[in-house]
Amino acid sequence: MEIVKESEPLAGLDEIAELRTLQYKSDSAQRLLDDPDLQPNDKFLMYLLALTLKPARAFNHIMTSHGGDPSGVEYKQPGAEKYAFVLPDASQVGRWRVSYFDKHGFSYHEIAPTMPKAAQIMVSGGFTEAAVGSLDRLAATKAWGLGVAYADLIMQLNMGRITHARFGELQADLNAQYQDVPESETATAVNDSAFASLNPA
Repeated sequence: MEIVKESEPLAGLDEIAELRTLQYKSDSAQRLLDDPDLQPNDKFLMYLLALTLKPARAFNHIMTSHGGDPSGVEYKQPGAEKYAFVLPDASQVGRWRVSYFDKHGFSYHEIAPTMPKAAQIMVSGGFTEAAVGSLDRLAATKAWGLGVAYADLIMQLNMGRITHARFGELQADLNAQYQDVPESETATAVNDSAFASLNPA
């Protein structure tokens, strides 16, 4: 059985050369470069290289754009209102985290052993478009305030600090406070914040 179809995009000598010139190499890029069989006649490796090159370029661009330390700089998924940034992990000294957020607040985070690895995780999630200042901008909106408030309510409910009945009352109060936020966004905020309460950023 043929592993790589003829129609699949393949890399070649130019792409191998380009990968070697990148100042900051992702783990997947370095593994390919370390493979002694990395030659244009190996279709499978050329297929992997074609898949690896785009994120490798993005990772190198992000790292070089910030002197090798992109911590605290927001990036977004092109064409979507989803954001992420890397920063030192406050709960585990020496480790790093990738925090994700959208207009309704923080959604979840991932832990990484090093800053470059955290940046690679961010890139692998498609967060490659610079969005400097997006966190401050969104945090000042009512949609964000509603999302964060819901997350707090759900956390209190999950911890047994309030009853389901009290949760319903407080939820109604919040909806009244943020009544000018579109109803569709309110519903999304509830779902996103429920996930956030299970995976606090």
